Amino acid sequence: MIIADGLKGTDYREIPIDGEYCPAPKIGTAIADADIIISMNHFKGHEQPKVATENCIGCNICVKHCAHDAIHLNAERKAEIDYTKCVGCGQCVALCQHDAAVVSDWDTSERLNYKIAEYSVAVLKDKPHFHISFIMNVSPECDCWNHNDAAIIPDLGMLASADPVALDKACADLVIQAPVLHSDNVLAKKHEHEDLCGCDKFHMIHPDTDWLAGLRHAEKIGLGTMDYELIKI
Repeated sequence: MIIADGLKGTDYREIPIDGEYCPAPKIGTAIADADIIISMNHFKGHEQPKVATENCIGCNICVKHCAHDAIHLNAERKAEIDYTKCVGCGQCVALCQHDAAVVSDWDTSERLNYKIAEYSVAVLKDKPHFHISFIMNVSPECDCWNHNDAAIIPDLGMLASADPVALDKACADLVIQAPVLHSDNVLAKKHEHEDLCGCDKFHMIHPDTDWLAGLRHAEKIGLGTMDYELIKI
């Protein structure tokens, strides 16, 4: 079993897939050489960062620790991100002590989701694979961010599939169908007397995002299909 939740590896292989956004994704050697892939995921998501230049003091810590050489200091000693290299790992956001590296807006989020789909194709290329996803503690943001909020729905359990696209779509549909938790979370505060069953909670929290963009691209490039049959055990 390979637990792959790091931000910086020491070796990789380029896997040619002729992707629109990632022609040859760089995949960790241990994963690239694996005979079979079994993925276990917490149903979340990341966005690419941006730099709030008014907060940047030019300390250079993000430049030193970016594993993809995507950040540099400009002539004014303000950090700048090269989005052709940035993979949205979030290392700069985690390290910045001055709130200068922050989560970016919707258009780069879409592009990141396209890249995630293409990287997934590279990881799974020519390998048998199986995927498990936990729909538990579903919070408004990825739980690696320090500004994250409380869970918005009850825990729904685990889903599994040989099709990662169908799995993600099923997870999203279940979250949409679930009632909101009436606790101290962002949705409950705004909809105190509503259960929000059937409401697109992702769009309600992030109205400028298109969370389906990544799944549509994944389906387009042959990673899987959004059609599924849900079998409860």
